[in-house]
Amino acid sequence: MKRSLLLLLLIGGSIPSMAQDPNDNEAFHRSRHVQHPQRPEFSPSDTVHISPTQKEIGTSMWSAPNYWITQGYELQGLVGMLYDYAATRIEFEDPELAQQRYDVALVLPNEEDEAAMKESIRIALQRELGLLITRDVRRRDVYIVTAPHGPGPKLRESRDMGGFTATHSLVTVLSGKSAPTREDIEQLQLSKRANEGIAVDSISISSGTITEFCSTLEQSLDRPVVDESQLQGRYSFELRREKLSRDQFFERIQKELGLLVSPGEREVAMLIVQRK
Repeated sequence: MKRSLLLLLLIGGSIPSMAQDPNDNEAFHRSRHVQHPQRPEFSPSDTVHISPTQKEIGTSMWSAPNYWITQGYELQGLVGMLYDYAATRIEFEDPELAQQRYDVALVLPNEEDEAAMKESIRIALQRELGLLITRDVRRRDVYIVTAPHGPGPKLRESRDMGGFTATHSLVTVLSGKSAPTREDIEQLQLSKRANEGIAVDSISISSGTITEFCSTLEQSLDRPVVDESQLQGRYSFELRREKLSRDQFFERIQKELGLLVSPGEREVAMLIVQRK
């Protein structure tokens, strides 16, 4: 008999953007529900290893103070992680290049901070793949968030002086699996975005600004989200999409939070990737 599994995926500002090695004490996976294979072994050195992926499907990632390893990621995803840019703000002059998948590994003899490791990988990625990665401001289709009548009834100003946290979740049922793989999660996100225009079922913000909310919402959409609300406080709230369409969810955001989400055009800071 096939079993069904309820999948709850949480992604957010309070959760590391990279899955950590489960053998390390410093952190755990982005999601405890995601299965990760054994970390590949590399001799410690300053060499960045970059090669076409050996994985047929799916992705894996490991990180610690002395290593940063990924398998199976498309180049667009790798660039986004290395430069801390959302996919909606990365432009490839060759769309096919964005979809090429690579394995990347840097295993150092000694501990190093993450920023330094990323810089080493960025340099190697451009050199080994013949890329030119630059920043530019370009006019793009966006969603603009405004507050024409001020905060809505559920936009509660936070008194918590602690740090910002945010999560957004996807809930679905997978048949015949004992546990979802990262590939399941990726396909779920792509399917939701393609079929429903938005890949989120709920958003929870704790002590966050409206700009931080916009960044969280943007992760589920196909274009940048620009904050023009002029609301300066920190807020805590929860939104549930349930079975609403994207536009219906935008209406709920306006009704509950007083935030109007509308399409438009704006100048956006973009990351441009091209071949040398």
